Amino acid sequence: MKLKRQKHAKRILSFYKTHFNIQAPFQVLLDGTFSQAALRGKININEQLPKYIGPGVKLATTSCVLQELESIGKAVYGALVILKQFPVLPCGHKDRKQPLSANKCLQKMLGKDNPHKYFIATQDRTLTEHAASLPGTPLLFIYMNTVVLDKPSKHCHQVADELARGSVAPAEEQKGTILQLKRSAGLEEPQSKLIRRKKIKGPNPLSCKKSKKVDQKSTHVRKEGRNRHKRNKNKNMGTS
Repeated sequence: MKLKRQKHAKRILSFYKTHFNIQAPFQVLLDGTFSQAALRGKININEQLPKYIGPGVKLATTSCVLQELESIGKAVYGALVILKQFPVLPCGHKDRKQPLSANKCLQKMLGKDNPHKYFIATQDRTLTEHAASLPGTPLLFIYMNTVVLDKPSKHCHQVADELARGSVAPAEEQKGTILQLKRSAGLEEPQSKLIRRKKIKGPNPLSCKKSKKVDQKSTHVRKEGRNRHKRNKNKNMGTS
C-alpha cells in the first residue's frame, strides 16, 4: 500500500512539474488543522512528508497561523509546539491590530495564481476549496492517519490542457524574456518573410494524350468472322 501511495504522489507531482513548472525543493505551508490531525494520527510531519513527496521539502508556516493556535489555548497546544519547529514565513500581517485568521492569511500567501509555487497542507474545507480553484496549487491533507497528495482539480486539468495547446498567451512581462531567449538561441524569426509563390504546373501529359481511334473496318471484319464461325458450327451439329 505504501508503494502504491508513493507512485500516486509521483504521478501527481510529475503533472505539476510538467504543466506548472513546480520543481523541488517543494515549499509546503502548514496550518493548525493539519498539524492537529498529524498529532492525533501520530504522524511525524518532518519525517513523513519528505518520504512521501521527495527529499528537500521545505516546511513552513506563518505568524498568523501561530497566533491563531495561541488564541485557542490548551486544546491545540501540541499542534502549536509542532509548528514552532518550522520556519515562519513573513506574511505581512503581524503588525495588524487584529491579525488575520490562518485561513485568510494562507489565501493571501497564495495570491491570485500562487506565484511562489506553494503546497498547502490543511484540513480546512474553505482553504481546500480556495486552493483547488487556483491551478498549479498542490494540496496535502490527512486521511485515515495517512498523508495524501490530492489529485489536481478539473479546472487545473483544463488550464494545463490550454497551456499545452499554447492557447494561453504569455504575460506581458514574459514576452521580453521569451524574445531574448529566442535571440540567444538563434531562433528568432525574421520580421519579413519572403512569400514563396507556388509554381504553376502544366497539365498532366497523360491527360493530354490523344485517344487511339478505333479502326471500324477491322472491327467489322472480326465480328463477321466470329458470326461465320458460329453458323458453320451450327450446321455441323445439325448434320451429325
